[in-house]
Amino acid sequence: MPKIIKGINENIIACAMKLFEHHDYEEIDMKMIADELGIAVGTLYNYVPNKKTLYLNVHKMSWQKTFDRMDQKDKLPISDREKIEEYIVVLYEDIEKRKGIRRALIKNITSLSEDIEANGIKERLISKMNKLLFLLMKDGDDSKEHNDNRLAETLITTILVMVELHPGEKEKNITFIVKMLNSFLR
Repeated sequence: MPKIIKGINENIIACAMKLFEHHDYEEIDMKMIADELGIAVGTLYNYVPNKKTLYLNVHKMSWQKTFDRMDQKDKLPISDREKIEEYIVVLYEDIEKRKGIRRALIKNITSLSEDIEANGIKERLISKMNKLLFLLMKDGDDSKEHNDNRLAETLITTILVMVELHPGEKEKNITFIVKMLNSFLR
């Protein structure tokens, strides 16, 4: 019977989150995680069946933090246009700090992109963006239709690209993204 280590699940997640935020998915293996934790690889496998499962748990928890931050913006007494700008800032900051997770999104790792949980996170993010974009696009005009995800997907992709191609230019990138969005919404 394996030895039970108190708090190990939380430590595994925290360690994996730190590693996946700073390294690409392919760069990390279970031995690296075990070494970082100071435990044997076999012990790690007693708690986590494989790297993909661990990554998806970290991915899910990471995005839940982002959704929680976006939900806080929803509660602010500001206009829908200001809320979408706040969403952009939240997404930018969270994507910026998650190097490895960000790159996995960009590369769209086949084995992960086919996973229902990973796709559920993507769909939730697009849905959240779409809700506000629809209100902004409609803006009192019932004739405007919003029947696909292209603008939300473009916005999310643009944030990913700006973070990756123009690191260290956060304010300039956010300003560009907001201006781009405003030109779409006119």
